[in-house]
Amino acid sequence: MMTEIDASLFFDVPLPRVSKRQTGATTYGILSGIFGFGGFRSGQGEIVDHLARGGDALVLMATGGGKSLCYQVPSLSRAGMGLVISPLIPLMKDQVEALRRRGIRAAALTHLLDQRDRDEIEVALSERSIDVLYVSPERLHTLSFERLLSQQEISLIAVDEAHVVSRWGHAFRESYLVVGDFLARFPGVPKVALTATADPDTQEDILNRLNLGQARIFKNSFDRPNLAVDVRRRGNVQTDILDILQAHPAQDGVIFCSTRKAVEETASFLSREQVRCVAYHAGMTKEQRGFAQKRFMEEEGIVAVATIAFGMGIDKANVRYVIHTSMPSTAEGYYQEIGRAGRDGLPAHAYLLYRPSDGMQAQRRIVEQIEVEEDDAVKQFLFKDLGKLQDMMGFVESAQCRRKSLLHLFGEEFHGSCGSCDRCRYPINCEDCSETARSLVKAIASTGQKFGASYLTEVLHGLPTTRVLANEHEHLTVFGALRSVAKRDLLSYLRQMRVQGYVKYGKNGVLGLDQGAWPLIRGEGSVKLTGVNTRRPLSASSLEARPASKSRSVGLPARSQALLQELLSWRASLGGLGSHVSANKLLEVVALGQIDILTLKSTLDPHSMLSETDLNGAYGIVQKARGPHAAVDPLASIAF
Repeated sequence: MMTEIDASLFFDVPLPRVSKRQTGATTYGILSGIFGFGGFRSGQGEIVDHLARGGDALVLMATGGGKSLCYQVPSLSRAGMGLVISPLIPLMKDQVEALRRRGIRAAALTHLLDQRDRDEIEVALSERSIDVLYVSPERLHTLSFERLLSQQEISLIAVDEAHVVSRWGHAFRESYLVVGDFLARFPGVPKVALTATADPDTQEDILNRLNLGQARIFKNSFDRPNLAVDVRRRGNVQTDILDILQAHPAQDGVIFCSTRKAVEETASFLSREQVRCVAYHAGMTKEQRGFAQKRFMEEEGIVAVATIAFGMGIDKANVRYVIHTSMPSTAEGYYQEIGRAGRDGLPAHAYLLYRPSDGMQAQRRIVEQIEVEEDDAVKQFLFKDLGKLQDMMGFVESAQCRRKSLLHLFGEEFHGSCGSCDRCRYPINCEDCSETARSLVKAIASTGQKFGASYLTEVLHGLPTTRVLANEHEHLTVFGALRSVAKRDLLSYLRQMRVQGYVKYGKNGVLGLDQGAWPLIRGEGSVKLTGVNTRRPLSASSLEARPASKSRSVGLPARSQALLQELLSWRASLGGLGSHVSANKLLEVVALGQIDILTLKSTLDPHSMLSETDLNGAYGIVQKARGPHAAVDPLASIAF
């Protein structure tokens, strides 16, 4: 006896009375008869055939590439019930309802089901009449689920969003660490792990943790040519959002915020501005979240303001833009989140509102954890997190095409430029830093690829620290080779060189050489980087003139004191942007009498993205101090 389940608070589509699934149907018969497609997309057919024949697989496919069909079709072609392990309840709901509309008896077991839902699904499971069942990883080892599963024949097991299985992954969940043990209980059942975002380290960890060492790897391109990436210097975030929304009138979009408070504040602000929007975060009640999701999925011209958890479950094809109000901590997370836009294949935009403090604050938190952590294994995880953060910072800082930078971090090379990102449309000034870059990679090579960025900076600055002397690295030809380059700039250059394919991060923060390093060492090619500054060490007399907190200009000539005060007043006039201008460095350039544009530029955070208008004030002060012979084009050498 088949049991019909009516639409409930959770599912908007009832369980079909009778399944359209036909025993013995071929994969192509299922594709056309159930899903209504005339053929597979590129790469899908080979994956489906491999799984239908009983093979294991790791599938790496861009968002919108059709991953769900890769496991749904073969699971329906084999005897038994398909089991899908997914971390995202909204996505479970969407996929179950989509399958039910096609006549497939699909269900999901989640904590959001009421007792009536749960009872009816359990009856259907006892009758072995469920075609596809979705569960969260937390449910796998519960006694009630094990009892239900013992009554089933399993056709295939899929681990969706498999990047979360990895301690290296950007969305780590404790429960996913035991999925491998669960899969081991089903020898002979084909297993597939699928993800749209996993760098090479995460891919390796997925295979190890799921015991899929013999799995065939199917890797489609991560490229999303319809998605234009635009990274912008964040000012007033609400004003920035409104500016972006003006370019997308009456279009669906998603705004990612890092905290619940930011979600509420942003949604309230947009409502006051007459922008139709919904808020979604874990602090809302089940009913509130359900109502918000239903509105966003059914209405047009609406904005979802959400934390990552909700956004990752969005499967609305016509989302035209995604906005991040701060920098994500990993390229994996960023790629997955911008993948909510343009799933219909039409042009879409991904905006990232960024300040250098985003990365610096996150870096400080991780470093503080590393310093107090005593467990070596945990330290390794933290170093890996730090490396991923450095990748993301390098992606933001680099002057090269955003698509090229992002794809490189996933082990994929993109030749040429996309023509649609902010770097391609509005190229920024950068300088040929081939010799500096060459010194950096030579330092990594000559020290044996065994050290991190901080140590390499000591060597390149010629600092005879205890550890440098202990390793006898003061005798290297690169010792002191980059004394003129500030440490923060060296660190930025290393990040940029990472996304450009010259260096890579290894275990415990160690830097190694990537493929692009070897031609560079041989003197081939050129490297262009942003934020190029000259580090001018203070003389002994200048050091004596360093200011006390209450009087920065003590010891300076009267004329220099006046100039310094004017520059400090200009710095204060910038408001929040003023924090990216070093008061101490302003003192240095005034004390040394080196008041040209290049030295003025050295007082700026190279990644603060100050506008030409912001810098005009400083230049006016400098020009006045230098007289009528100041440079004609003061901004030509400054990278924006």
